[in-house]
Amino acid sequence: MRTVSSNLKSDLVNGYRSTIVLITTADGTKYGYTDHEFPLVVDGSTYVPAPGLSRTNLTATTDAQVSNQEFGSAWVDAPEEDLISGKFDNATVEVAFCSWQNPSYGRLVVDKGNLGVIQWTADGFRADMQSHMRQLTRNINFVFTASCRHALFSQFDNTSIGACTLNSASYTWSGSVNTVTTQRVSFTTNGLSQPDGKCTSGILTWTTGNNAGLSYEVKSHVVTGSTTITLFLPTMAAIAAGDTFSITAGCDKTLATCKAKFNNVVNFGGFPHIQTEVTTR
Repeated sequence: MRTVSSNLKSDLVNGYRSTIVLITTADGTKYGYTDHEFPLVVDGSTYVPAPGLSRTNLTATTDAQVSNQEFGSAWVDAPEEDLISGKFDNATVEVAFCSWQNPSYGRLVVDKGNLGVIQWTADGFRADMQSHMRQLTRNINFVFTASCRHALFSQFDNTSIGACTLNSASYTWSGSVNTVTTQRVSFTTNGLSQPDGKCTSGILTWTTGNNAGLSYEVKSHVVTGSTTITLFLPTMAAIAAGDTFSITAGCDKTLATCKAKFNNVVNFGGFPHIQTEVTTR
């Protein structure tokens, strides 16, 4: 049951109600928006005006099914690069009511969830919010496959059965862009001296340049005279000669790679002799 102070309840009943939306990203950054015409400071968070802020397409459930709703605005004050780069992916959302006349009365939270699909439409910004019941749809049990179930560089904790245990620092190197071969996708490097394929399926994180702070999965690491890195997905911004990065080794989860590249078979988390395909006659 939700509780609300008598002062806030009185203001809401008398028409001083404003809707406020607080979005918290995975790194803890908070973005607050309100349908009021002036910024409001409520419970220590600042909510800036988002013209046309509204909630639509509400689907609420009383059982274990996932509730969904969509909210949108003609415009939101958020860095475009953060929206494009995925910083808002799976961010938590709290929708609440407050008193625009007396913001110090606090807020009444009416809905919580996680961001789903974010898009720009002809009507402006739109975002899908799903209730926390979505977390119950995830497979949280252990899966038995021929390939390794451990995340590369994972460590033991009280929720895991086994772990990779490798130290990421021992398999992380730095380099810089020499020549861009395919803009935003492929480039040759300086300073990276690892053998062919060592960083295939690894993670490249830009440390300087237009993409600084963003990470991308490596599609291929090829050494044929020069060293060429190709990414699975295009970078958000253009790559330039001299841009620096850090890069990790990659793992394809097979026993052969675990042995040859990492000498870590003792911690291999797969079942290489499991029957993966059943043929019936």
